[in-house]
Amino acid sequence: MEPGSGHVKSTRLKGVRHLRRDTFGGPGLPPAHELLHPPPAMLTERDVIMRLVRQLAELLAAALRLRREGKRDEALRQIDTITGRLTGMDAGALCMFGEAPLAGLPRELKVPLACVLRARARLLRDAHRDAEARQAFRAARLLIRGARAPR
Repeated sequence: MEPGSGHVKSTRLKGVRHLRRDTFGGPGLPPAHELLHPPPAMLTERDVIMRLVRQLAELLAAALRLRREGKRDEALRQIDTITGRLTGMDAGALCMFGEAPLAGLPRELKVPLACVLRARARLLRDAHRDAEARQAFRAARLLIRGARAPR
């Protein structure tokens, strides 16, 4: 190949998986398969936590919509489902056992989960299930206290 012919040749460099350079020595494009299918991004713990926070916010919005529509039981089921997936216990069990199962949650998840438990408490209060509502409010308060930054 002659310089200036416009041909691209591949070279291997230390620390670079595969780099293509044109024959003039300037940088070229990475191989087509890397452009079309870039390597998957590395998920960090923060990414996972932020995804869970978004899911909790979506759940809360859905539960509030169902409450406005008068579908309390369905809203409670949704709250139990998401808290079960997040913590391994449904919301009723979380509220009953208090601080112990909630202590290991990351701080960033405690406030959104507290909001979900408050929504659950309001739904229970609307259904005249006052004892369960008090447990849910208490669990939400514990989460808020646990979310405060250590002094």
